[in-house]
Amino acid sequence: MKKNIGILLLHGFTGSPNSMAWLAKEFEKHSYITSSPRLCGHGTKPTDMLNCTYANWLTDVEMAYTNLQKKCDSIILVGLSMGGALALCLAAKHKVDGVVTMAVPYCIRFRTRLFATLLYRLVKFQYKVNGPDINDKDALKWMNSYNYYPTRASLEVFKVLKKMRVNIKYISSPVMVLHGSKDHVVEPGNADLIYNALQTPTKTKKLYDRSFHILSLDYDKELVLRDILQFIEGITKKLIYEKTELPPS
Repeated sequence: MKKNIGILLLHGFTGSPNSMAWLAKEFEKHSYITSSPRLCGHGTKPTDMLNCTYANWLTDVEMAYTNLQKKCDSIILVGLSMGGALALCLAAKHKVDGVVTMAVPYCIRFRTRLFATLLYRLVKFQYKVNGPDINDKDALKWMNSYNYYPTRASLEVFKVLKKMRVNIKYISSPVMVLHGSKDHVVEPGNADLIYNALQTPTKTKKLYDRSFHILSLDYDKELVLRDILQFIEGITKKLIYEKTELPPS
């Protein structure tokens, strides 16, 4: 029987651990051990992202996973947007006990890729028009995200997603794919693409009608929490069953 269950929470591009703080607090109430690492260049100032690559983000996640392993026998990954893509990359490399993705892009809109690829040398920074994509404006108090970011950093996101697409077929852990049906940043259809690309026999998908992109803080956060807890409970029950030794006949 695995004793300690850890949950590694990974924030999204231009975000910070703040976007995962509410979930982390709730998980801890249920006696789970949480870790919410800050990815390179995030949670400080936008210019700090200029010196960060996708390899740095993968290393950050790997280090956080290794440190959590020292405290826990079982680990669940929970990632928002790019953080979810990083979680899938990690799950393809390590046999984690489960993965929850929230609002993860499988691919990026063509015009976005074109803009970043062709103009990043001319347009140094890209500005967000409407701020964080969240329906519940009261939840903005939890956010600590950038209003602008280096255009070249977008290219690093593309590399993360490419790595995810190449390796997603190697994931054997249970995966739950979550998405807001009103997401304006990552089209909800991406949830179908990720779900269909997964080869693991244990996978589920859920959409939330009242939420935009930041599922971890939006109107449906209580439902998201409930579904994640049920997902983890299902995993732990399976672990208990697998660890139970049959008495001698």
